[in-house]
Amino acid sequence: MEQLRIVILIVHIAAGFGALVLGAINAVRTKGNSSHRSIGRYYIGCMVAVGMSALLLAALRPNLFLAMVGLFSLHLAWGGYRATKIKTAADIHWSDNATTAAALLAGIVLISLGLLHGNVVMLVFGTGSVMNALSDLNVARKLRAGTLSRGAWLRRHIGLVSGSYIAVWTAFLVVNIPFDPAYVGWLLPTAIGTPIIAYATRKHMMRYALILCLAVTSMQAAVDNSLFTAVLQQHVKGGVVSYATLKTDARLDKYLKQLRAEDASELTGNELKAFWINVYNAFTLKKVCEHYPVKSIQDIPNVWTEKFITIDGESYSLNDVENNRVRPLADLRTHFALVCAAQSCPPLRSEAYTAGKLNAQLDDQARTFMRSPRWNTFDVRMSSCTLSKIIDWYIGDFGGMYAKVLKALSAYTTDDVTRALKGSGYAFTVSFNEYDWALNDH
Repeated sequence: MEQLRIVILIVHIAAGFGALVLGAINAVRTKGNSSHRSIGRYYIGCMVAVGMSALLLAALRPNLFLAMVGLFSLHLAWGGYRATKIKTAADIHWSDNATTAAALLAGIVLISLGLLHGNVVMLVFGTGSVMNALSDLNVARKLRAGTLSRGAWLRRHIGLVSGSYIAVWTAFLVVNIPFDPAYVGWLLPTAIGTPIIAYATRKHMMRYALILCLAVTSMQAAVDNSLFTAVLQQHVKGGVVSYATLKTDARLDKYLKQLRAEDASELTGNELKAFWINVYNAFTLKKVCEHYPVKSIQDIPNVWTEKFITIDGESYSLNDVENNRVRPLADLRTHFALVCAAQSCPPLRSEAYTAGKLNAQLDDQARTFMRSPRWNTFDVRMSSCTLSKIIDWYIGDFGGMYAKVLKALSAYTTDDVTRALKGSGYAFTVSFNEYDWALNDH
């Protein structure tokens, strides 16, 4: 058991030293680029190792204070990393809830110990941990209500990651430098670091606000989609694609390069939604072109699960983009915008999706899809309908129960169908078409 403790202690020290060095490097480098994000991920990995090893050490030689500090540190590091990923309520992961609960538990225990023993260090750390946990809950509440300010994620990222770095320096000073009284070593990094964090947050938020103002003033979308629109206008006719000519068009690769270079973490609202729809459609076209001629996209090995799409340094498959990026945005119309290169897919527009026109584009897609007998048919006299298999596959996104599904879809059907659906209480008999996976080629 002692040998195990020594191994864990070595890991703890090595990870702490790594975090100390990597944090210093990122503190002085340009923020927001790929290098910053890459170093940051290694830093977070070190901090998670520090926190987990602290918990193990506290378990092997019971030490409640060390265990709670480990939970506090884990929350600071992981919460700071996740702040860059959470832009909607649907982005909240179980690990976010777990670390929030851990921070709340650590704070309550540390405050209790501080009051019991008259220990100011425990009181300060405990109060900070509770405040961070309550801040998490407030962020989640505002996300669900749609009232979270656009730059909130950046403030939270700076505050929590910087707080984790203060924790690293605290541990370094306490272990290596004797202070008299001892609490000075515990509180000195916090006393020095807190105003620095406040300054850094203000500085970067001012820069963020300036960039936002310039973007709004110039009325430019976050991504220049004009190139993709030009490609689609040339190679898409009637909602289907000329893959033979698209395959030789170098502009598609140039547009994909633009998508890869975009910082999607800066996008919100319609910008974010349009971005991920374009990512799905553009990379689907690219994948088909790489294997063309094929009779069906289904003939391409691992086409849905291969992680060939890299955005913000993360790799995605087509399934990932659809299920983890687009569907969590909770807009049923996006199902009529994602085109998987099959005949039964919705028609591919001859233009890219853009933030400024997105609602009009999605409404038009929904109306086109729902009003065409190619995809959906309604027999008003018989109170029956045959719907696209897409609606069956994702029926939960459309409301779940058939009556709710038909009520949601009725906003996009023809006027006579809408009246009939409403008049029947949305009690039509529902069946679904078979899906035609033949390539949407012409």
